[in-house]
Amino acid sequence: MACKLKRLIWYVNSQLSSAGGGERLLLEGLNHFANVGIETALFTAGYPVTQVALFNGAYKPKHLSLKEEARFLKKISKLPIIGKLIRLHQIRQTLKAFDPDIVVANGQYEAVVLWILKLSGLKPLRFVCFIHGSFFQFADDIKKYMLVYKLGFRKIWENDHVYRTIIPLKPHRTISIWIRLKTEVIALLEWFGVRAAGIVFVLTKKNKVEVEILYGHAHVLALHGAFPRSIFDLTQNSDKKTTLGIADQKMIFSVCRLVKKKQVDLIISGFALFAQRRSDAILVVGGIGEDEKRLRTLAQEAKIDDKIIFAGFIPEAEIYDYYRSCDLFITADNADYDITTFMALALGAKVVASAQHEFDPAIKQLGLLFEAKPSAEDFARAFDEAFAEEKKASAQERKLLLDSYTWEYYFSQILASILELF
Repeated sequence: MACKLKRLIWYVNSQLSSAGGGERLLLEGLNHFANVGIETALFTAGYPVTQVALFNGAYKPKHLSLKEEARFLKKISKLPIIGKLIRLHQIRQTLKAFDPDIVVANGQYEAVVLWILKLSGLKPLRFVCFIHGSFFQFADDIKKYMLVYKLGFRKIWENDHVYRTIIPLKPHRTISIWIRLKTEVIALLEWFGVRAAGIVFVLTKKNKVEVEILYGHAHVLALHGAFPRSIFDLTQNSDKKTTLGIADQKMIFSVCRLVKKKQVDLIISGFALFAQRRSDAILVVGGIGEDEKRLRTLAQEAKIDDKIIFAGFIPEAEIYDYYRSCDLFITADNADYDITTFMALALGAKVVASAQHEFDPAIKQLGLLFEAKPSAEDFARAFDEAFAEEKKASAQERKLLLDSYTWEYYFSQILASILELF
């Protein structure tokens, strides 16, 4: 069936500068589509892509350059509205030159651009859209309060205990008239853009319901991917506990971008309580980010900085050994889905995850998953429960229950769905 698709562009209207779950997903997608014979390209509309975002060279996608504007246009391209129109024209010309059969919009903003280009006569332009996560996960995102989402917001908010707890029914700060009008326009454009996508892909059933309610889209698919199928057969190359000098300790491992949304402060607070009754435990925090200084200060204030190792950026070649070496993996991300969680489970690690995450009931049969409410006390309780559990899941058991989370299965389902558009 793949022969119906000759060319595909994955469009991201921003720079790629960090290595996270979103970056891994789109790069794995480009790899998969290329491996089945589709000419693929990453298009960032002129924004740079760093080696870090490519996981230090682990991925090597074809990167489309933005078409240069005519020399006489450069002089006026810095004017606010004129500049945006020129940039839109450049994007149009780039897409037209590559002539893709399908364009993947990496989010709502990209869907808006593609919808406008489609209206401008760039035909045939088929595109699908990814929406990973929800603006309900960000208390400060005022877009959810705009008129186009008003009825949907109220319905979603009233039916979700977590949202009722962390999200105010009305903005908690005063919004100026100008910001309000600007955000109303952006929200309305995104509503039209997402609705124009042939398919909207989300990672959880909860996200699917939200997108259907907020955008009124009739073709929303909840699919998930997190790791390559080969992960089940991997062997450990090195013991990271020995490398870190904690061979006789119990290693609790976390890896993510160090930003507030990931709630590593919650992990540290929970660990501080747990460490009071478990003196042989060490928390290893992998990743870099803007929140690192605050997290180090928090560890010092809790007087457990000697029990926390900030490992920094972990190279792609070493990440699996960290999962294999830890006694417990932990994530507190304010999200419904987290790639690292399923990667840890696939490698046989016990996992403590926030109860906000969505898990298929079958996953719990592995006996490796322990859920915690978003509080330090409940994370500490989950640590105790996880360390008390001695069950281990074989590679065969893990493969049986987690194969649908492999990139191969995930993108084969996405490709089959896209082909239905033709």
